[in-house]
Amino acid sequence: MKIKRENFLYIAIAIPIVMLVIAIINVSFFLATPIPAYNFLYAKIDSSDNQIVFLKCVELLKNKLQSDTVSTTTNLADQYSKLDCSGVDLYLYDVKNNVSSKMTLEQGQHYQLSKTNQAPDKFTVQQYCYFRGNYYFPDMNLKNSYFVCLKKGDYQQKLSIPTDLYASNFAFLGWILSKK
Repeated sequence: MKIKRENFLYIAIAIPIVMLVIAIINVSFFLATPIPAYNFLYAKIDSSDNQIVFLKCVELLKNKLQSDTVSTTTNLADQYSKLDCSGVDLYLYDVKNNVSSKMTLEQGQHYQLSKTNQAPDKFTVQQYCYFRGNYYFPDMNLKNSYFVCLKKGDYQQKLSIPTDLYASNFAFLGWILSKK
């Protein structure tokens, strides 16, 4: 009789320990997330009232940033000379620290940017991401929760870039490959 009680006692102690080990393994698996090796530049406007002007300003910024020389005039700038881009701000996003810092056009022109939306390590920045739930709560779709995110395959990470409802005040400009 005494042996049976001891077995139950060992089992009662072992079950919580095994559950803790399984929980620690699960948490450590989800914490091991990939981090891109490249930072990126993006443009943002305070209000998305005039989306057409914002898109033209983004086109102008991309042209200025991706030119080989540090200059302030281009053919596109001549086309959009009457365009008011004062509300459009340029930001550098530090992926490792998940922080944005505002910068000037002159500072941005010192970086060599990728010409595609995909980084060399296969990450992309997507403007319209949303929460799809997870393994434990798969049906939990939050409406109107669009945000800017990093994606690589099925991996998705929300970035700390404040945006409007559909992230229409955000424009990705390019991955920073190196300094010019």
